[in-house]
Amino acid sequence: MVIPMLVLAMQVAAQDAMRILVTQGPVATGESFQVQYVLGELEESDEFFPPDFKGFRVVNGPQFYKGQTYGADGTLTQIRNVVYTLVALKPGQYTVPGASARVNGKIVKSKGSVIQVVNRQPQQPQQRMLDDYYLKAGEDPYQKIRNNLFVKVEVNKRSCYVGQPVTAVFKLYSTLESRSDIVKNPGLYGFTVQDMIGLRENRVEIETINGKKFDVHTIRKVQMYPLRAGTYQVDPMEVRNRVEFYKAVVPGKTEPEQTIREGVIETDDFRSLINTVVYESSMSTEAVNITVKPVPETARPDSFN
Repeated sequence: MVIPMLVLAMQVAAQDAMRILVTQGPVATGESFQVQYVLGELEESDEFFPPDFKGFRVVNGPQFYKGQTYGADGTLTQIRNVVYTLVALKPGQYTVPGASARVNGKIVKSKGSVIQVVNRQPQQPQQRMLDDYYLKAGEDPYQKIRNNLFVKVEVNKRSCYVGQPVTAVFKLYSTLESRSDIVKNPGLYGFTVQDMIGLRENRVEIETINGKKFDVHTIRKVQMYPLRAGTYQVDPMEVRNRVEFYKAVVPGKTEPEQTIREGVIETDDFRSLINTVVYESSMSTEAVNITVKPVPETARPDSFN
């Protein structure tokens, strides 16, 4: 969950004019991680100069957060966190660069931080039984598609407070030879949205449902921040499919080919084989309601924001 680590920031901000905080431990290519620059005594008139994140892709940021900390002598100090969410592009050892700022007319700088980036170990698509993409005589192709190709949305909470992040993941489950096209992305009204994973990450895992293994493609993963109290709906994602079945067993066929994209499905996507037949279908995720509660007014500290 991408949130500013304000407690840790409060502990370190009083020690240096600017500190850098980076996610601990190695990170995997294609996975997001957070970098924070913690500044003490930063006023609205001061300037922050972002670094050049060479070797990384900026997913989100800069996000500015205010906070407070008390020194050893009880002195109250205002601090500000500047937060970036990055993705490492290649494995290796990198230095996340320091940033600089003009504070009270003086330039202050933070040091860089070394981070180890490792290859993400993707799960290989499971070898399938030939029955999954072999259409037997008299078998209903559309029922077979419904049983073996579907989309789901998962949210980590359906009730939250204003400003509390909610994560939603849209997944496609398949054991078939298919081409899937996203024809409608879900509306996420009432939220500020940060994309975390998309199609270009090509995230594929294996999940077992009722004893059967599916290739699970992460179509989209987002973090949503509700702006005000109320009930809001995560609209359905709509997907259109073209599924290719073999009319006879094909020797040496062990894995289905699956493609997901955004655009228009063309009629020549599949190979023109005498031994195959193609069926089209549509599917969608369920609509999900999120109840957003107002932040309680009672027993709230004066310093809360």
